[in-house]
Amino acid sequence: MTLSRQTIRQIHQNVRLSEGVSRIDSFLAHAYLREGISVKELARLLRLPIPVTSAIKNECKKSGVLEVAGSGVRLTPEGGEYVRGVLGYENLDAEKLLKVLDAPALPLALFAKETEAFELILQARPPVDVTVDQSLGTAETGIKRALLMLRSGGLIGKKVLFAGDDDMTSIAACLVIQSLTVKPEKPDSGTPFPAALTVLDIDGRILNFIRQASAPFSVPVETALHDFRQPLPEKFARSFDSVFSDPPYTLPGVSLFVSRGVKALKKESDLRFYLSFSPKDPAARLAIQRMLGESGLIIEGILEGFNRYNGAQIIGGVSDLNVLTTTGETLPLLEGAFAAPIYTGETNPRTRVYECKSCRAKYSVGHGEEIKTVERLKEAGCAQCGGSVFTLKDRRVKDERS
Repeated sequence: MTLSRQTIRQIHQNVRLSEGVSRIDSFLAHAYLREGISVKELARLLRLPIPVTSAIKNECKKSGVLEVAGSGVRLTPEGGEYVRGVLGYENLDAEKLLKVLDAPALPLALFAKETEAFELILQARPPVDVTVDQSLGTAETGIKRALLMLRSGGLIGKKVLFAGDDDMTSIAACLVIQSLTVKPEKPDSGTPFPAALTVLDIDGRILNFIRQASAPFSVPVETALHDFRQPLPEKFARSFDSVFSDPPYTLPGVSLFVSRGVKALKKESDLRFYLSFSPKDPAARLAIQRMLGESGLIIEGILEGFNRYNGAQIIGGVSDLNVLTTTGETLPLLEGAFAAPIYTGETNPRTRVYECKSCRAKYSVGHGEEIKTVERLKEAGCAQCGGSVFTLKDRRVKDERS
């Protein structure tokens, strides 16, 4: 007998579990990795009451998914086949995966090689475009993000959306998964992938880079050009098990990206949304929390200072990572096209005056100017002498009313 997804949904329905069906998958994954595990230990790992966990065990036993093994449980051959084939554990190194899951903190030391490889990859990524609030996340931050997703159930066996990915977190996820696979080459036809990643981004340079950098890995990465000010394409709606996003640094920007991310998630409880954002003041923090509550999202945790960036001075080179969970009331607050400004340069326009170090020619740079960023000024060079070194001489807020 081959277990179907419908069988697992029926178990979920019979137990009347208020948490999503993904909690049943987690139950089976733990039983697969820890043969003979007790119901008490499963309850601790799943953060469920022991009677509820026992009810899951009983329904799984009735359905032929697991059997009693002494004082614990183990999967039947059909249950093991489901975890390997449907949940993506077929090609994973269970021993190393358990070390990652059971470590008291993110085990970065186990992924020193992957962090070094990611650093080399990032050195070749396209220059940032600050007009769309891009930044340079560090290699360590990328690997930490992937490990957090892995340990919190948002990566292995999941369809994951990266809503914007100028930090290349999708590549970090590929590296982490690759290190956990028994056969690091791409699986043969018919062998399940350990995860399926999708990246939507407004910047074609980023997408091209991700396609090239992800090609050698045993994880499929789909990329598509998308401006999140436009509605999410229907093919991506209600399709994903988890979402990661590091949105623009503005309240309208984060609200929009949360709505698009929620729209992308399957309509189920207990799914993960990883949101990087760091409000600058209590009023902004309250506004974000209110918006998340109105969206029907639970804040499972706020990891302060989790993300580190090279540059990103507007946020002090650091931001928080919010771990969110969907509920039966989760819904996008914004559905249609969004016309309001969402990027920092639009909501708080500033003009900077740079002077060429060679000939003293001056250039106005910023939102509403012909030259948008100092990076583009350096790339073009001084129109008078061709110099590429410029000094900041003045900065001012641009009055949009004039």
